[in-house]
Amino acid sequence: MKYISIIFIFFIIISCENNVEEEIVEMENQCNPDISFLEIVKPIIDNNCVQCHQGNRFPDLRTQQSINENASIIKEQVQSRQMPIGNSLPQTDVDAIVCWIENGALNN
Repeated sequence: MKYISIIFIFFIIISCENNVEEEIVEMENQCNPDISFLEIVKPIIDNNCVQCHQGNRFPDLRTQQSINENASIIKEQVQSRQMPIGNSLPQTDVDAIVCWIENGALNN
């Protein structure tokens, strides 16, 4: 009986630790639905992308409309780290762009 109690307590402790860790990871993976295009996304694109994508290379990333029309391409390229060429965006910038796109790429 003593061994069964010890094993039972051990499994309770392990299951509690796993649940807490899963909740933390799940919370970290959530993005802010209020990410602003004008305040957050546009400056990232202006500072890292527009120097090459200003009409002479596809896609043109100078306007919100063009960025919105090419959102799936932008998302794919920044997540895979294929863009920007010769540079790497900080993970926070990648996350902001992806989150903004996943929330509808609003002009906010």
